[in-house]
Amino acid sequence: ESSLEWCVEGMIARGSITLICSESGTGKTWLGYYIAGCVARGLPVLGRQVQRSKVLYLDGENPLYTVKQRLVDLGIRETGDLIVWGGWNLSPPQGPQSRLLIDFARQHRALMIFDSLIEFHQGSEQSSTETRAFMKYFRALANLGATIVVLHHSGKAETAKIYRGSSDIKAAVDTAYQLESIDKESNRLGRLSLKCFKGRLMPGQNFGLKFRPKEGFVPCEFVASTRTVEQVITDILQADPGSNQSEIVRLG
Repeated sequence: ESSLEWCVEGMIARGSITLICSESGTGKTWLGYYIAGCVARGLPVLGRQVQRSKVLYLDGENPLYTVKQRLVDLGIRETGDLIVWGGWNLSPPQGPQSRLLIDFARQHRALMIFDSLIEFHQGSEQSSTETRAFMKYFRALANLGATIVVLHHSGKAETAKIYRGSSDIKAAVDTAYQLESIDKESNRLGRLSLKCFKGRLMPGQNFGLKFRPKEGFVPCEFVASTRTVEQVITDILQADPGSNQSEIVRLG
């Protein structure tokens, strides 16, 4: 059993596949670029050590001016170790089956971020056969030493809340996080929670993070955005064991 090597300590293992899902507009691209910038420059992510490496960000979603503005807002200075391949380039970014990416993975053992799954998956994400075949390409890159992060949209249907599409998406990754906004009312990028819903390599950890202009994200207390009534009552009783019914109602 070889010990785990980390791309980002306790969050993203090297040579593994990590899935980050969220509803659109939550900030997953912001988080993707923040991680990319930190790893390329060897700076900590949310106070956690990183292993510096080349980073290839495959952006199938955003126009060039948005990406440039994001990098400025996140305080990411230019470095030759961060390569962004977007739709504005002469040829659009290629998916994980691309010969170019396979060679790049083998040569650099880089961090490769795919934004987002739907932009690269030619088949139907609802079809388990097509999705399973497609997800194998990510595993092939990871087996060559690359660290893979795939950004993905959460589903709209009640049953598919955490991630959209076939269950083979979750089955094919090592670690999976759901990114949620804690300040739901605000349209600004504020406090977020990154909740682990699959941890194959280690017990999953949850992270609280807060956007700070020109700095990126800073750690803050993890707050689960939705809790059941039982969880709320349990928390109240643990904090105030002597609470009676009316006090529980008031605190709840």
